Amino acid sequence: MGALDTAKELAKLVQKLDNIEVVQKVIELQGDLMELQERFQELLDENRDLKKKLEAPTELLFQDNMYWRAKGKEEQEGPFCTKCFDGDGKTVRMHGGESRGLTCPHCKTFVDTKTAAENRRKASQARQANRKDRSRSILL
Repeated sequence: MGALDTAKELAKLVQKLDNIEVVQKVIELQGDLMELQERFQELLDENRDLKKKLEAPTELLFQDNMYWRAKGKEEQEGPFCTKCFDGDGKTVRMHGGESRGLTCPHCKTFVDTKTAAENRRKASQARQANRKDRSRSILL
């Protein structure tokens, strides 16, 4: 039986005594116990979150606006979202392809990768070259 249940039983017993001051004090005690239970739950949640942060690997490397975890001498695991890790301590893997950039499935942060930027630059140059070729062929 919890403290709140005990306080409820006590309130029922005190009501039978027909003493308003004692009843008011018991009701006050019930309110205090409920506040303590809420605070206790908040502390349990905070404790769980802090434990998760402690367990989170700290050997993440920041590179190209993303986090990477070393997985051996030459391998890397990732990339992971910087916003999620820096804000919440969560290692959330980025999704997408290097040709179009990467997006975090959790917070929707977009990271323009070097490969994506290079591909867009090449595509833009190719479009410009096509326009020049078409304008030359029209003139001829």
